[in-house]
Amino acid sequence: MFCVAADGEARLFLQKPSLAEQERQGAINDRGQSVLDIGAMSFDAATAMTLFRAFDVLPDHRGPRFSEEMEKTRPGSRPRSLPRDLLCPGQRSNPGTPSRRLRGQRINLVAGPTRQGFGILSRIRLSAVVLPHCEFLHFGTTRQLITSGLDVLRHDGQPVGPDTHISLNNCLAGEGRICGGESWVEGCRIAAPLTLAGQNVVVGVDIDEPLELPQGACLDVIAGETRAGREAWFVRAYHVGDTFKDTLARGGTLAGIPLADWLAAVGASPEEIWHKKIPPAERSLWDARVFPAVSTPQGYRDWLWMFDPAAATASKRNCSMKRTATAWPRSRCWPIWMPFTRDEPPTSPLPPGEG
Repeated sequence: MFCVAADGEARLFLQKPSLAEQERQGAINDRGQSVLDIGAMSFDAATAMTLFRAFDVLPDHRGPRFSEEMEKTRPGSRPRSLPRDLLCPGQRSNPGTPSRRLRGQRINLVAGPTRQGFGILSRIRLSAVVLPHCEFLHFGTTRQLITSGLDVLRHDGQPVGPDTHISLNNCLAGEGRICGGESWVEGCRIAAPLTLAGQNVVVGVDIDEPLELPQGACLDVIAGETRAGREAWFVRAYHVGDTFKDTLARGGTLAGIPLADWLAAVGASPEEIWHKKIPPAERSLWDARVFPAVSTPQGYRDWLWMFDPAAATASKRNCSMKRTATAWPRSRCWPIWMPFTRDEPPTSPLPPGEG
């Protein structure tokens, strides 16, 4: 929530404040309204470069990288949200406020990189334009890609029914077509029928032979490189209801199946899937070694059994593992923009819909 001054400058950011705190900080206007931190945000080039300097991001031929010092001080191996208390420049007049809040989040503002980042970010001017009216579409989960996407179509006056799907930036050729509704299909080359049972998300997939996906099945294929520098495609097969942050102990699922049951079906132990440095209580899909790298864009077909591992024969699963560029689950192969060393747990790509 923003506290916005008369000139439009966001002077303070409040993280899930109580009504009493909103009143104390002057966040509520004379009509009893507060400004929520939702909407579009834009940075100019100078601001983008300031963000790079704040967190010691260096250029690299493979893309921007944190410096070695910053890599050593990053807390944990999983993606983390930047404490938004650091991002409100108006707080420079009251440096104790973010310090207290960050301590409440167990983040030490005294630590060099965090203090350095706050010192640089606090010089950025952040302004807010408050709209008199808006409608909110939530894209926080994989399933909400579909529901909110259909809401956009309705908002634009397009007919929406059981067979309606969202198609974005796809290339259809020959006999290529999308059959089925209530699904999201993006960035695919479709030269043969793609049949969807509903509640599907398909991204970056080359379809040169007919492909059918069961209800709730999600499939994305990401181009990248293996640790050895070889070209590869990373295959993620999961269910629309999977929550990647739920741990094994808390009933996390893969392909809509409890993780423990999924592992048992493929004959894998937790020690094969998670790095030894990851405590059992923190094992989740964020850092599970279950998504393979394949040597061709069509290699994903060898892994469609992941949607129903109990129905796949052992020979079929073993054949898939032998054909891939790096055998699952002992290899750690992830998109090129997620660096790690052999001594660290792998950092998986940001799960779909968990932004």
